[in-house]
Amino acid sequence: MKKTKNDKKIEKLKYTAKERLLISSLTSLTISFIYILFGSIDIYANNYKEYLFSFSDFILPLLGVFALCFVALTLILWIFKGTILNILSCFIFSVIVWGYVDTGIINKVDFFGGDASSENNLIISLVVFIVLFYIFIIVSMKLGKKWKTAIVYLSILFIAMNAVTLISDFAKNNFIKPANNNISVLSKKDLYTVSEKENVIIFLVDRLDNDYYEGVLERDPEFFNDLDGFTYYNNNISLYPRTFPSVTYMVTGERFDGDKSPVEYLNTAYSESLFLNDLKANGYGVDVYGEPYYEYTDAKYMEDVVDNVEVVTEKTVNKKLILEYLVKLSACRNISFLLMRVSYINQNLGITSRLTTLDSESGKFDCWEDVIYKDLKENGLSFNEYEKNYKYIYLHGSHTPYILNENVEHITEGDVVTQTMASFKVVKDYISELKRLGVYDKTTIIICGDHGLDSSDVSLLTEWEEKGLGTPSTTACLYKPKTSQGTPLKESSAPISEVNVIPTLVEDANIETENDYGISINDIENGATQQREYIQLIYSMSSRKIGLAKFYVGDDSRDSSQWKYVETKQTDFSWY
Repeated sequence: MKKTKNDKKIEKLKYTAKERLLISSLTSLTISFIYILFGSIDIYANNYKEYLFSFSDFILPLLGVFALCFVALTLILWIFKGTILNILSCFIFSVIVWGYVDTGIINKVDFFGGDASSENNLIISLVVFIVLFYIFIIVSMKLGKKWKTAIVYLSILFIAMNAVTLISDFAKNNFIKPANNNISVLSKKDLYTVSEKENVIIFLVDRLDNDYYEGVLERDPEFFNDLDGFTYYNNNISLYPRTFPSVTYMVTGERFDGDKSPVEYLNTAYSESLFLNDLKANGYGVDVYGEPYYEYTDAKYMEDVVDNVEVVTEKTVNKKLILEYLVKLSACRNISFLLMRVSYINQNLGITSRLTTLDSESGKFDCWEDVIYKDLKENGLSFNEYEKNYKYIYLHGSHTPYILNENVEHITEGDVVTQTMASFKVVKDYISELKRLGVYDKTTIIICGDHGLDSSDVSLLTEWEEKGLGTPSTTACLYKPKTSQGTPLKESSAPISEVNVIPTLVEDANIETENDYGISINDIENGATQQREYIQLIYSMSSRKIGLAKFYVGDDSRDSSQWKYVETKQTDFSWY
C-alpha cells in the first residue's frame, strides 16, 4: 500500500529531549493545577464557613500531592516520543475541555444530589469526549512539531483562567483564618426519653419519596400494617426540593426566600421561630436531633429554644481524609457524569462532620439508623422530667449510600427499599417503646420526608409546562393524631403539603398561640381543592448563585399537568 504524505510526516515526527520535557511538563502542570490545586482550594474558599477544618489543615499536604502528581505525570509522559506523546497530550487536554462542556452544558451540574446522570446524558457526554479527542488529534497532526507551541498557549490559557478565579477567591473570602473552635452541636441528650404526659414527635426520613414507600409495599405488602392509628397521605408535597432548607423550615416554620444568605438563614431561623417559641411558652421541652451543615451551622444560635444543645468538648481533625475529600470533590466537579455519586458521598463526609470528629457531654447526634437503633435496643425509652415534650428526629432515610438492610444491619451493597425499611424499623421500634410505656395515646406522631426524589428530570423547571419533564416528585407523609390508637393504617389522597405540618401539630397538641399557622391536615379531606406552593432551588455553578423557581400545584400533585410554573426569583447569595 502506498503511503501518503501525511503518513510520512507522522513517521518523521520527532522531538528533542527538551521539547518532550516542555510538552510533558506543561500538560502535567495544567491538569494537576486544575484538578488538584485549584479545584480543592476553590471549593474550600467558597464553603469555608460551613467546614469545621481550617485552610492550614490541608494546604501543605495538598501542595505535596499537587507536586507529586505533576512530577510523576511529567516523567511518565516524557518517556514517550513523537506521535505517542502528542496523542497522550491530546487526551489530557480533551479531558480538560470535556469537563467544562460536561458540567456546563450536558449535565448542567450545579449541585450534587447523589444521583447518577441519565443514560442519555451519559451517552451524549461520551460522544462529546470522543469528538473532542478526535479534533485534538487532527489538529496536532496538522501542526506536527508546532503542536508544542499550541500546548504552550493552551496551558497558559487554562492555568490563567483558573488562576484568576483563585486570586478572586483569596481577595473576597477570608478563608485562611483558623476554623471556629468555640462551637455547639445538637447532642443525643434525651433522645431516648419522653414525657409521661404528652409528646409531639416528628420522624424525618430523608428523601422519603412516595415511590420509595410504594417500593417497600411491593416487596412486603404487610410491612406498614403495624402503624397503628396512622393515615398515609399519598398526595403530599414538600415546599423545597432539598434537605436545605426543607428541614429547617419544617422545624421552625421560617421560610428561606433568598433575602438573606443560607448561613444567616440557618443562624436566625431557630431563634426567631414563632412555633418553637410557642412550644417553649406552652411548657414544652424542645429537642431537635439533626446534623450540621444542611440543618444548622452552629447550634449556639438555637440554645434559647432547643434543649439538647451542648458545647463541643473535643474536636479531632483527620487531615488525610480532608485531603482525599477535597481532591475527589474537585475531580467530581469536572467529570460529573462519572462521579456524581462519589461526589455526593464525599461531600457528605464534609457536611456531616466525619472529617472533623466532634464530641460533647452527651455525645453529638448521629443520624445513621444503625447508631440510633443500637442504643434504642440496648436501653429502650424512659421518662424524662418534661411536662410536655417535642422531638424532631432526623434519619439518614431513603438516601444514598445504601448500606443497611431491613434489620438495620450493615451490608456491602443495598438498595433504596432496604434502606427505607431500615429507617422504618427504627421508627416502629421507637413506637413499640411508646406503647410499652403507656404513652402512645398521649403522643402526636408524624413520619415524613423532607423532600422526594426531585432530581435532574426536572432541572429545567421553566420548561416544565412545555416539555412535561417527567412525573413530579411527591413526598410520603404518615400522621397519627394524639389519641388515635387501635385502628388499622388508612390511606388518603388529600392534597396536603409540608406547610400543613406545623398547623397540624399546633391543633392536635392544643398549643395556645396568637399566631395563625395556617390549615391543619385534619381540615383537608379527599377531593379538597387546595393550591399548594413548591419552591425549586436552582443552583448555578458559573455564578454560584441561587434562583428560587415558584410553582403552584393543583389538587393532584402526581399529575405533572397540575404543576404550573409561576416565576423565578434570583438572589445575590451563594448556593448551599
